[in-house]
Amino acid sequence: MTDSKFIPAEFDSSLGADPSVYSPEKLKEEMGLAKTDILKEVALLIIDVQNQFCILEAGGNAEIETISEHIQSSLTPEFRKAGIQVYAIYYLDDMKKKASESDFYKFTPDKNDTPITKTESSAFQGSNIKEILEKDHKKRLVVCGFNLSSCVLNTVMDARKAGFEVWLLQDLTGDNDHFIYENNRSKEVSLREMQAEGVVMTTSEKVLRQLRDLHELSVLKDSMRESTMTAGCDTQAQKNVAYRSQTINQ
Repeated sequence: MTDSKFIPAEFDSSLGADPSVYSPEKLKEEMGLAKTDILKEVALLIIDVQNQFCILEAGGNAEIETISEHIQSSLTPEFRKAGIQVYAIYYLDDMKKKASESDFYKFTPDKNDTPITKTESSAFQGSNIKEILEKDHKKRLVVCGFNLSSCVLNTVMDARKAGFEVWLLQDLTGDNDHFIYENNRSKEVSLREMQAEGVVMTTSEKVLRQLRDLHELSVLKDSMRESTMTAGCDTQAQKNVAYRSQTINQ
């Protein structure tokens, strides 16, 4: 896996790049492919953004604070707006506790998010996340959170072994100071291990740009669909859709 895009090319390029070759028949054929809602297969996993790992007394640092605030203010709102399910994964050593009792750090799950309690470093070992994701028909996982070299690493590695495609938001993962000191493990080593298992390294900026582009393209496709149903094939609409398809792939 080397493509940093979590939206497959066969979807976001489904209307081609050359507006001059369109015919009403070709358009209808390609729009049929464009109806595939690939975003239904995407899930956002937020791992252990909680006081237990993030506050200063627990080894939290400025990087962790900034990451947590960005997850809350910028990342999750855009994913929810795009209709992508958010999974709030958190560690509890007492399974009798409820999700509402978790000590989330600068992050507040939405009522429509899916909370997942885990009791091990890897969510795939300490929870039923695999069954939940399969039931929800999720195949592509976008991951962020803490600690990169422990819970994130182990969850991501197990996700790959379970057959999921994984994109790691490098700018929204990190290690707290206690973990770094106790384990003497560099972030680079963990990233190399994940890459060796096929995890795609990307950033929140790239992913959010894809979401915005896809939303714009979807609006244009809807407009095109309406025009073909009412007045045949509108040349300018075709060019607009084709242009956006082309630029998204660049």
